Amino acid sequence: MKLHISRKQGDVKGTKFLGIKMGEDHVGFYMTAKAELTDQERGLIDKYGVRNYVLYQKLADVSGKTQVLRKVTISSLMDGENFSGGALDLLSNENEIKEACQSFKIYIEFLKKFGGDEIIEY
Repeated sequence: MKLHISRKQGDVKGTKFLGIKMGEDHVGFYMTAKAELTDQERGLIDKYGVRNYVLYQKLADVSGKTQVLRKVTISSLMDGENFSGGALDLLSNENEIKEACQSFKIYIEFLKKFGGDEIIEY
């Protein structure tokens, strides 16, 4: 598996409402994360039906209720997941995606080897 991360930035103009400027001009940050899987990895995902396995989920407490702000699944990461926001937000998102991909790789390796017996020496 390979994780492709594309980062961009661009000028964002302040919005106008009824001709009145409502926000300041600033720099916007954008990132796309996309997983490239081998044929074997894709085959395992299809075989075990885990396309909707959640790799990363960002939650928030809103009025005493937990809401999902973002959910990244195996399928959505294979298609490419887009992020935008402040630089610190994107840095956090990027780190979370990298950690999720590490866990995903361990999961894929587990699926590859599953079955039979294993002897563990200590």
